[in-house]
Amino acid sequence: MGIVSVTKGGALYWLGRYAQRTIILSTEVYQTFDHDRTYSMISSLQNAYDNVLVLRDLLPLECFASFRSGYSMLDSLEQPDLFRIRAVVEYLYAFWGAFEDTGDETEVALAHFGRLVERLDLALQLGHDTGQQRAWKARLHRLSSVLAVDVPAERIPDAETPEERAEALLSVNRLFQEAYTHGS
Repeated sequence: MGIVSVTKGGALYWLGRYAQRTIILSTEVYQTFDHDRTYSMISSLQNAYDNVLVLRDLLPLECFASFRSGYSMLDSLEQPDLFRIRAVVEYLYAFWGAFEDTGDETEVALAHFGRLVERLDLALQLGHDTGQQRAWKARLHRLSSVLAVDVPAERIPDAETPEERAEALLSVNRLFQEAYTHGS
């Protein structure tokens, strides 16, 4: 397993989260497109791109090029265009494919950790059933062996009510700080 600085580890984690959020929000394009909302597709991809810039020296050229193409396409849209948004998502998948093929195992695992946390976070926010929440927690637990860290996913309560979801969301968003406080 490689050595990743805390700064780059954080950038990989947040790259994973924001890119995954963009992909998920693309399925709800008309509700999540707006430039001015902090949870919009555009602001999510902008945040992911900020992390890509931090990681520029770490990412292979084809990864950077795929991400930059998707970012430029989404940033140029004035209003939702389903075909172009689908192309943006394809660029993000191309980015992930190239990154998985060429990235260091630890770097890839950190980015996937962010993606899984984002899926769990959105499953909780959108009120998905507890079975789906448990599936994301199990995947996080399996990923912890690659990262050689203790991911306390079992401490996230199964959430069905809005109050339980709020508590679970707090636990989810503390996962990275608890699991990756020192770099690896």
